[in-house]
Amino acid sequence: MPKIKSDSGITIVTNEDRLRLRVTGSLLPKNKPQFIALGLDDNPANRLTAESKILEIRSDMLKAEFDTTLDKYRLKAKARAAKIANIGELWIEYLKYKQKSVKESHYDHLAKGLGKLIAANPYQEIDDSLAFREWLLENTTIGMTKRILTHCNAAVQWGIKNRLVVGIDSPYEGMSGDLPKHAWELEGKPNALTLDEIKKVRAAFANHEDINAENYAMFVDFLFLTGCRPSEAIGLRVSDVAADRSYIAFNGGIVRVQGKAIRTTGSKNNKARKFPINRDLEKLLDEAIWDTFKPDDLVFTSILGKTIIYSSFCGKIWKPVVTPIIGRDSTPYSCRDSFITHQLAGGMPASNVCAWCDTSIPVIQKRYLDPALALEVQPLNLGEKKI
Repeated sequence: MPKIKSDSGITIVTNEDRLRLRVTGSLLPKNKPQFIALGLDDNPANRLTAESKILEIRSDMLKAEFDTTLDKYRLKAKARAAKIANIGELWIEYLKYKQKSVKESHYDHLAKGLGKLIAANPYQEIDDSLAFREWLLENTTIGMTKRILTHCNAAVQWGIKNRLVVGIDSPYEGMSGDLPKHAWELEGKPNALTLDEIKKVRAAFANHEDINAENYAMFVDFLFLTGCRPSEAIGLRVSDVAADRSYIAFNGGIVRVQGKAIRTTGSKNNKARKFPINRDLEKLLDEAIWDTFKPDDLVFTSILGKTIIYSSFCGKIWKPVVTPIIGRDSTPYSCRDSFITHQLAGGMPASNVCAWCDTSIPVIQKRYLDPALALEVQPLNLGEKKI
């Protein structure tokens, strides 16, 4: 703690680049030195504040009005001016920090999706969190409100940690949890297909009278056989499949950002993983990958040979084909639900499924395993080779 300047028993000192006053003298109880934390960073402007505080103390000493408890001279929390008191301004700084660690698609969602509503909200003072929330509830959905409040809390917590916000705790803490939960949060039910439904859906794509739908038969089979995310299948390249057909390397995918196809690196959880290829999957890949394909070519494409647009595939192909068969709403993510559910129901260790599908046991227990479907699959016999 280096000494900076002394003035009649009052010294400006620093502790981890924060200014404090060290007060000594016979006026203090038991003549022991005491410290006054100013809550200020060590810079020229704040040193002037510290000097003015010294003058105040010296003046009280001369007038015999010195407060021996030193409470009079401590800067109150309300008097500490936050470096950033505006949530919109803090959000901009927070995004600069996040941009280094998140995928382009996620950053675009934060900056343009959430950012527009944060900037449009008239209640910009960080302390106006309740009014901020009410405005969101009146101008967007509960789901978006919950999402924004969660991220605003993260931004304020980050600002406090980095001393951009001082003198307050995050008023957004726990606010999103006070709002009504989504149906999927309450139910948490998987949307897996039964084995019979899977068989019928795969056959429907393979034998569809619409050549456009038939084009996606192998794409759909791949989703059912691997349980991968649709974006990972859409972005699968020839080079991601081992030449000896021993494994598939899932290390990214393709998503749409502002209508543009963007390749991501790593999975949703920023991991790369290898998926072992069984006989059915090997047969599919041998049929899908031609000798003329180059390493960077996509394995699955639209009928025009272009990148598959997930939203278009869902609305124009998947739903018209699948809904009449299973009689309920679903998306291609149901293939992932189905793979995980039936692997677990068949006796595959959860740790294996977690590694293959980039998930965790708690998520599997909550999201994927459907007790009703578990009865449709018999566990694997001891010694039987697993998928």
